This record gives sequence, C-alpha cells and structure tokens, in this order.
Amino acid sequence: MIKAAITQPITPAIRSPFGQVVANLAPPPVPVDPLQARLEERFGAGQVGIMAIIQPTVLGQTALYKDAAMTDPVLSAGDPVGAIRDFSPWGYHLRAPTSSARGVYRTDGELHWIEFNGVNTQYETVPIAVDVNRVTVCAAVRKPSNLRSPLVCLDGDLAVAPNYAMYFPRTSSITGASFATHSSGTNYAVADSSNISAPASAVLTGRNVNTDTARLWYNGVLAADGTAAGNFSNFGTRKIVVGRDRTDFSSAELFGLYVGYEQVDDLAPLESYFAERVGVSL
Repeated sequence: MIKAAITQPITPAIRSPFGQVVANLAPPPVPVDPLQARLEERFGAGQVGIMAIIQPTVLGQTALYKDAAMTDPVLSAGDPVGAIRDFSPWGYHLRAPTSSARGVYRTDGELHWIEFNGVNTQYETVPIAVDVNRVTVCAAVRKPSNLRSPLVCLDGDLAVAPNYAMYFPRTSSITGASFATHSSGTNYAVADSSNISAPASAVLTGRNVNTDTARLWYNGVLAADGTAAGNFSNFGTRKIVVGRDRTDFSSAELFGLYVGYEQVDDLAPLESYFAERVGVSL
C-alpha cells in the first residue's frame, strides 16, 4: 500500500501519563527586527524616500563609509563619514560632495551619531524624481548649541520652490525646532516649536498636511502648525540635502533620518524607533 507523504510539519505534543495529548508545542514566534518592520511599513507598497541609520553595521550590512565611493567602512569613533547607506529599497545613499564636507562618527558605546561641524559638513542624494506633493520627515537629532542649524532641505536651498526644510533651531532667537514648506514665490508655511535651549536631544517629525499647511511634532507631541496661501505643486526631480541650506550649515548630531514622499498618518512606530536611537522618552 502506498502512503501519501506528510507535507505538514509535525508539532511536538505533551501527553498525559494515560497517553492523551494535553498540549501541542508550537515553535515560538520569530521576533521581527524593529528596523525591518519600519522599512516594510514605509516602503513596502513602493513608497519613495530614504532611511538612514547611524551605526557602523545595521542588519548585517555596512551602514557608514569613510569614502563617498562606499568602499572603506567606518570602524571606530573619530572616523570620517563620507557616505551613509540608505536602507530603503531605492538605495538613495547620502554622500558627502567633497572629502572636506565629511562629518565624524561618534559613539558612547550605546548611542551612535554623526557630528556635523557647522562649517561645511553636508550630505546629499542623487536627484530623485517624484510625482507627489506630500512629504514626511523624521529625524533623531541632538543640538549642541543654539546656532541656526538646517537638518534637511531640498537641493540645499529653501528659496527654490516647491520645497521643505527642517531646522533645529531655525534661528538663534527661535531655539526650538522648525519645519517649513514652500509652495511658490513667498508662500512659506513655517511651524515653529517653543524655545528649547541647547543642548537638547529630540525626535522631530515634520509633515505637510495639505497644500498650504506644515505641521511639526517634538518628541511625539504636536508642537506647531503653520499655514500659507499657495498651490503646493509636485516636487519634481530634486536632491535631498542633509546639513545645509542656502546660507548655513548644521552643527547638529544626527542619529537617524527618514524622508518619505508620502503623508504618514500613524507616526508612533517610526517615532518610537528613532526615540531609542537618540535616547529620549516619548
């Protein structure tokens, strides 16, 4: 007699002294890496953007390189950082445009960050073509001073519309965080938080809610709205620039960054992940 092959795995069983099955021992669930879960949420449906995690090795891959060509891995605190891997499926890696523009990798043994010098440190992607007018930015960051500090800006020039930019802080007098969107001409929507003196660590999230409103969250709490008249058009083909706008360079310490060309409504998973990266409680 030919017996059919068993195609389902056999689950081990616990039997009583009388032979009855009293429990099946199913294998324990495999834990999902928190970053892998965030990547699936943010890019699993084909969304465009970048995810940068500041740590020498992430998910078994080199995440930081000394050179922009991404051939020489960062290994120790004090190493220059010429490139930051993008963990999105798109591979829009952040690269320093010149060797003098590289930041420095730092760690306290638990947290990991890149130190920007406030003079010329900057990173940029290749031009990214998008046909949307929505964006969400989430950054794990620490500011060591109250000097004006641009974190993210399209093409490094907020004056070129349409655009968006995040600051921590925006000016020496407004020492809190800021997220701005720029539709056209002089139509800026700026969401500024209250003053927060340096040093300060935070998870900052900025999003344009509709075509004329910028919204800012500080450590998971809605901090400010900003509105302006104007028709916010699609971003087109632009570089994501980190650490520079038209006039200034950042002096921030960057722990992680997400930029997505979508309106993220459930921010909690992303913000919670970045809170652990920068060592803050939400």
